[in-house]
Amino acid sequence: MGIQTADCLTTLKAIELQFQDGDRFHFTRFGDGDIYILCNINQHDPEWKGSAIGSYAGKYNRFLVTDDLVKETRESYNIEDSKYMLGTIINQNDPGCYILPQDNTRLIDVINYTESKDLIVKRKQFFHHYVFIRMFVSGFQHFKDIVDTHIKPKKTMYIGDKVSDNFIKFFGKPDYFVETPSTNSYETIEEWYPNVLKNISNVDIAFLCSGFSSRVLSKRIWELNEKVTCLDMGSFVSALNLDFNRFWFRGGVAEAFKTSLGVLHSE
Repeated sequence: MGIQTADCLTTLKAIELQFQDGDRFHFTRFGDGDIYILCNINQHDPEWKGSAIGSYAGKYNRFLVTDDLVKETRESYNIEDSKYMLGTIINQNDPGCYILPQDNTRLIDVINYTESKDLIVKRKQFFHHYVFIRMFVSGFQHFKDIVDTHIKPKKTMYIGDKVSDNFIKFFGKPDYFVETPSTNSYETIEEWYPNVLKNISNVDIAFLCSGFSSRVLSKRIWELNEKVTCLDMGSFVSALNLDFNRFWFRGGVAEAFKTSLGVLHSE
C-alpha cells in the first residue's frame, strides 16, 4: 500500500478528538522543503546527488540547511506515537490542495530512498498539512467551535516573528510571545529557545510559527514531556496576516479566506 494522506475534514476531526481526550498531543507538518531536509537531498539537484547541507530550503522563508537542522528535522519525523500527529504534502486529495504530479512522485521516491537507507521510519499514513487553511475556508464554523471550546480558554504561547490582529481575533491573545527571526530562525535557535523553556510549563498550548524551526520545536518540546499541546501552524498564520504567498492560495482560495475573515469580524 502506498502513502495515504487523510483529507482535511478527517484531519480536523482527528485533532478535535485529541483535544477531547484531554492529553497532550502534537500536530507537526512536513512540507516538501522539510522532506528534502530530513532526507538530506538538495531539492534543486534533479539527480539527487547533492546533499542539502549548505543549500537554502524554502522559497519564501529561506533557511540555511545545516547538519544539525537535518538531524533534528529527521528526529522530529521519526517520533512514533499516536499523540504525535504528522501532516504531509504528499498524495493530497482535497480539491484545491495539490502539488504537481511530478513533484508528488519525486517526494515519494525521495522518502522511499531514505527509508531504504534506514535513516527514517517507514510511514504510510499521514494527516493533511493544509488542514487549517482549508477548514478556515470550507469548514469555518466547525473549526471556530473547536478553537472556542478547546483553545481560547487555555493558556497559550506563540513562537514566531509576529502575532497578527486576525490571529488574536480567532485564537485569542497568547499569554506568552517568544519572538523569532522572520527567516532562517534555526540559525539562532539557541539564542531564543531558552525563552520557550522559561514558560513552556505554564501553558497548555504552543503555536509553532517559525518556519522549518517549527518541526524542531515540536520535537524538542515533546522530549520535555510537559503536558503541552503543540500546533504547527505553517502558512495559515501568514494568511491571517493577509500574506498569501504560497501556491495553494491560487484559484480563489485567497478570496475565500478573506470572506471567512469577514465572517469572523462580523461576530
